[in-house]
Amino acid sequence: MSTKVKLYFFICLVLYSCNQGDLYKNKYTLKASEDHIRIEIDSNSTNLSFCLQYLISNNTNYLAVLAQKFNSLIIYDLNRREIYKKFEFNSTGPNALLNPYGFVMKSLDTTLVVGFSPKVIYILNSSGD
Repeated sequence: MSTKVKLYFFICLVLYSCNQGDLYKNKYTLKASEDHIRIEIDSNSTNLSFCLQYLISNNTNYLAVLAQKFNSLIIYDLNRREIYKKFEFNSTGPNALLNPYGFVMKSLDTTLVVGFSPKVIYILNSSGD
């Protein structure tokens, strides 16, 4: 390629990328902070989870953590800094939930949990049913 073609391509690329201002409109970047939140946990809590979700409900901040190792979902009340609710999934019986893989909390009363094997989606209400 000639130098003029390369220069023209580079200028077009720069102009195109400058017009993509809305690309990061609803995205956030986390940064380090000196603020800490301490929450009392129980013996079945885990600090290794790839499935967590932050939720605001009735002006209260919640953090839900899927503890795959313990087959449970724990919701923490960040305002009170304590466990709000814990769902321990049965591994046997008609309502068994084996190998939870991920989840989405639509509200405190509606949670979708994805099972890995078998591949199913479970819908939980606030009582875990």
